[in-house]
Amino acid sequence: EELTELHSKGIDRFFVIDPNFAFDRKRTLGFCRMVKGLDMRWFTELRLDHVDNEVIKSMGDSGCRVVRFGIESGSQRIVDLIRKGISIERLQDVVKSFRRNDIVPVCGFMIGHPSETRDDFESTMRLAKTINALGGEVTFAIQTPYPGTYLYNNAEKLGVKILTRD
Repeated sequence: EELTELHSKGIDRFFVIDPNFAFDRKRTLGFCRMVKGLDMRWFTELRLDHVDNEVIKSMGDSGCRVVRFGIESGSQRIVDLIRKGISIERLQDVVKSFRRNDIVPVCGFMIGHPSETRDDFESTMRLAKTINALGGEVTFAIQTPYPGTYLYNNAEKLGVKILTRD
């Protein structure tokens, strides 16, 4: 009802701010059915391990045009180390599926993981280029030990020096 009201006022795009948008498959498919007839374009965030081809197709058919998700590294070793729970090998198929359904995947990477080697970094750069070649986009951020995170709470054990706690 809220989206219908916004659409009647000339709004034709919206962003679902929910990094776990596709966590509940049934809810995701239901949402896509609801917004399909609104003729609106929408964007969201999600986790790579929460989507399959049916969910991606439903998102595309309902007007989703951009999804953002974190890959964090092009090195499976780093991805496993940070407990991301995704497969780098599967990523290319997912990116292709998004593009087949007119959705631009924006894949986020972080640089500077504890124990990241030059080889790990180069793997990240290669994967970023591959994603671009497949029609996706990439973003980069510096790994930051925010208070309350695993990295922050285990900084000493992980060899990370926190310069300020302010």
